[in-house]
Amino acid sequence: MSTENEVRVSGYCPSCGNRGLILYLDVGEIVCRLSGCTDPYLLHKIIQDDEVDHILWTHIDSTYTLLHPLKERFNNRLAYCPVGEFLAMRGAGSLKSGKYRVKPDPTVRDSFSFIQITDR
Repeated sequence: MSTENEVRVSGYCPSCGNRGLILYLDVGEIVCRLSGCTDPYLLHKIIQDDEVDHILWTHIDSTYTLLHPLKERFNNRLAYCPVGEFLAMRGAGSLKSGKYRVKPDPTVRDSFSFIQITDR
């Protein structure tokens, strides 16, 4: 049962898949209504992340981990990620171990700039 402070939200909980989401107007949080959900605030946490670029972690053994921006989850863009393709072909071995923001390189076609960043 909803109150005047709650609004039903169309969509699914990314934690449990439940369709019952509520927006609490007084605090501006979207929460899963399922009592057994393991992380009912997960959607709210996800949409608080303001990162819109790819994030690359390079490791000491020359391997890497790539975090794709959420926008790539739509229209099958993740399957054709140019950053993923670039790294698959060239690797990240020339970068020292660390965390990088990946941006298109405006001076070289089909290339990217890797900007080392520190956690906020």
